[in-house]
Amino acid sequence: AQLNMPEIFSDNMILQRNQQVPVWGTASAGEKIIVKIANRVLVATADEQGNWKTLLQPLKSGKLYEMKISGEKGEHIRIQNILAGEVWICAGQSNMNFMLSADKDGAHELKNLSNDNIREFRTDMPAGVLNPENSDHSKWISAVGDKAKTFSAVAYYLAKQLQATEKVPVGIIVMACGNTRAESWTDTNSLRKYPALKPMLTYWNGKKSFADITINHLPGKFYNEVVLPVVPFTVKGVIWYQGESNTLPDNSGRTITERATEYKTLLSALISNWRLSWNNPSLPFYLVQLPNYTDPSGDIQWAKIRQAQLETKKEVSHVSMAVTIDLGDAQDIHPNRKKPVGERIAKLVLTKEYQRRIGVPNGPIIKTITVKGKEAILKFDYTGSGLICKNSPLLTGFEIEDASRPRVFKKANAVIKKGKIWVSAEGVDYPVSVRYAWADNPTACLYNREGLPASPFLIEVSAAKK
Repeated sequence: AQLNMPEIFSDNMILQRNQQVPVWGTASAGEKIIVKIANRVLVATADEQGNWKTLLQPLKSGKLYEMKISGEKGEHIRIQNILAGEVWICAGQSNMNFMLSADKDGAHELKNLSNDNIREFRTDMPAGVLNPENSDHSKWISAVGDKAKTFSAVAYYLAKQLQATEKVPVGIIVMACGNTRAESWTDTNSLRKYPALKPMLTYWNGKKSFADITINHLPGKFYNEVVLPVVPFTVKGVIWYQGESNTLPDNSGRTITERATEYKTLLSALISNWRLSWNNPSLPFYLVQLPNYTDPSGDIQWAKIRQAQLETKKEVSHVSMAVTIDLGDAQDIHPNRKKPVGERIAKLVLTKEYQRRIGVPNGPIIKTITVKGKEAILKFDYTGSGLICKNSPLLTGFEIEDASRPRVFKKANAVIKKGKIWVSAEGVDYPVSVRYAWADNPTACLYNREGLPASPFLIEVSAAKK
């Protein structure tokens, strides 16, 4: 066997600063491997399967490094122009894959762009995937000149803000492919742990032929062929922008409602799976909540996907969520305003991971519901300097449910009073739940004064008491 390393270990790579970094590869069984970097000498021995791994102690940013790997048989690997900085995985489907050159602000951004301290590594995709945006993959590319055209727009704007604020190099590992589902990015053994996912797995296990479908939907496919080759490369955290394909019409025989309902479980399974793979139970995950969109096929229940994302943010530790309900395009599933998406994620990341005080990092997030007489009173986090109604003289998009008519929601009156929202409706005497912006392409007018929109939500009185 030849001395070899995963493609992510290549020229121009960025290693996570101030943390231990695994270095690994393959060689002949029993072969002694020597790794040299920054006046350090690391020694590893390949096991019976030819796998070897060693651990590099933390590096500091601010200088270029070179890594030399040598085997006993005389083989050598030399990796040049290495930087230490902050490394983030940016993963998901087509809206994460969306190229900088196609972004509304892309042409302006690319003009005279020359920032060697921002570098992207795009992972290779499984054979047979239609993925033209990933044609330049499996190597580290600097944000310099024409090469930056293929950068993920969301990832680039995130990296730009992090690099400018932290004054260190930023590496982005883009794992994204259009028309992929959460289950595609999750190990099937992990999926089997969740009873709610049995119908989905049963369907795929019963398939005799995959000629009539895309491999993008196969459970575990992208985890095995895209994620695993990067594990356990040290990263600061994960940005996850995905969910569109988990309710779009398909041929699985399962309804959109069934698939929307299982998304919360899928998302939790994916996060748990990746944290286990990286041996980091607190690996930060930042979700991009789906924006507004109208599908020509009809209701695709994105409200349930957004609710699943919101509940995951609330219930799973070290998970945050950027609200983008105002950044979509009702007629295009690929909105071209990615700059504010990346910047909103950056606000959250800088606040939570780097303890930067940069103002309110998010739009209002529903916190509690209480009932007073016939009115429901809603309290929010991230209200900033106050709640406002934007682009409308009155708050709209609120609906309320009465105990006497379960799951029937009436259009509601909503008023801001002393930092809270009071909700009521004629004929509703015993409020049990309230929802807001509950549609694929909702009217969303609730913001904080800092100009960030509130997350759509459904909250129940009983749930709030738990």
